[in-house]
Amino acid sequence: AELAEQVKYPILGASCLALIFIFYFIVRKKKDNENSPFIMSFIIIVLTWITMGFYLPAVINLLLFFFQDITRRKLAIVIAVEKVTYPVF
Repeated sequence: AELAEQVKYPILGASCLALIFIFYFIVRKKKDNENSPFIMSFIIIVLTWITMGFYLPAVINLLLFFFQDITRRKLAIVIAVEKVTYPVF
């Protein structure tokens, strides 16, 4: 019974992730919101870690989500005669 309790949340989290990606690849017709399955994946992963009682991996995954979100943003480079402006963050 104790082993079943330990395995319940990881299997539930992995099943949710599999369903999200299967649904995404079947229904994927338009590319305007391509980032949404990854957002849902990170939310499910973080919630699964928290319900299992592992807070450090949840924080690490949350940080990875924010880093991923920062790197996927569109860069706005402004080119003028005097200078080129390239935003750092």
